[in-house]
Amino acid sequence: MRKVLIMLLLPFFSLITLYGQTEKLCGIILDETDGMPVPRATVRLTDVQGRLLNYTFAAEDGSFTIKYDHSQTELTVHVQSMGYRSQNFVLKPSMSPVTIRLQAEPTRLRDVIVKAPDIEQRSDTLVYYTSKYARKQDRNIGDVLKRLPGIEVEDNGTIKYNGEPINKFYINGSDFADGRYNLATENISPSDVASVEVMENHQPIRVLKGLDFSQQAGLNIKLREEARQRWVGIANGGIGAAPLLYDASLFAMRIAGKWQNMESVRVNDTGWNPASQSTRHTEDQLFGSSYQNDMWQDGISLTPASAPLDERRTRDNLSVLANTTNSWHVGEDYDVKLNVTYSGDRLDYNTGYRTDYLDSNIPSFTQLNTMRTHSNSVNGQWALQTNRPTL
Repeated sequence: MRKVLIMLLLPFFSLITLYGQTEKLCGIILDETDGMPVPRATVRLTDVQGRLLNYTFAAEDGSFTIKYDHSQTELTVHVQSMGYRSQNFVLKPSMSPVTIRLQAEPTRLRDVIVKAPDIEQRSDTLVYYTSKYARKQDRNIGDVLKRLPGIEVEDNGTIKYNGEPINKFYINGSDFADGRYNLATENISPSDVASVEVMENHQPIRVLKGLDFSQQAGLNIKLREEARQRWVGIANGGIGAAPLLYDASLFAMRIAGKWQNMESVRVNDTGWNPASQSTRHTEDQLFGSSYQNDMWQDGISLTPASAPLDERRTRDNLSVLANTTNSWHVGEDYDVKLNVTYSGDRLDYNTGYRTDYLDSNIPSFTQLNTMRTHSNSVNGQWALQTNRPTL
């Protein structure tokens, strides 16, 4: 019976022994200069090998209490706080309570990189930061627009947002391109653009705001600071042999306070007619309607045969485009616009027809045609425009 009782009490004596081996280090952490408490300082205990044994945080009045195992032969106390020099010392049982004074020291922070969001919502305007979408191989801002969510650029250059064509194209808030925005999208360098702004449900006619709801969007190209108030431009060129092919272009633009203008020249014989750049995509129409009704249909209709090839791969041409687009602010909400465009196109046609007859006694008929056409066009537009809430 006595042996059983001893075995039952032995664990309790062991716990008492272990508990008696636990010591406490109490103290307070103060500022060395003014003696004020240093709250929330970190106090850590490590062994000889630097392994963490225990840690705690100082209270608001700088006081702290940390437990440690008395069986440890040597312990190191580490005290650390933001804005102070760290302090380390070897723990001795006779130290408690201890007063630790920390010396103020500036804390050097690592570099912080702030990343801008890809898209930002500002009221009814979406802001796309082009630096997030531009790539090294992009030739112009039009290549970047094709990758922006919700924006679509068709083969003819028409820009759509959520499936609807945009009703205005601005550069730094100015509509000096007057709808001929292909000249801008095909030539402005992505490195000169800071962001692309899409104004949803945009009503470009100020007198109709609040009266006529628009389901179309307006698009604004916002240039970088270094690309404003000065000339910016880009020149491209390429040449090939067998057959001789070349394509060259020169573009210059200046967006100033009173005068905005774009100048562009392009020549090529690669099968692409750059006259499409001067197409006017947006129209301001207060009212409009159309009606068409075909009363009769042809009984037999013949469609010319065509090959499933892109037009640029079948054209043998020499095309030239020169354009100047200008806008002057002559008064509050009054602008004078001048646009002059020359386009020339020389096109060589080589066609062949082969006719096979049902009667084997009639030989097949083959006809080859060669023709060259020249077209030259010069057009200009001058306008005095105003867009005011009352006019």
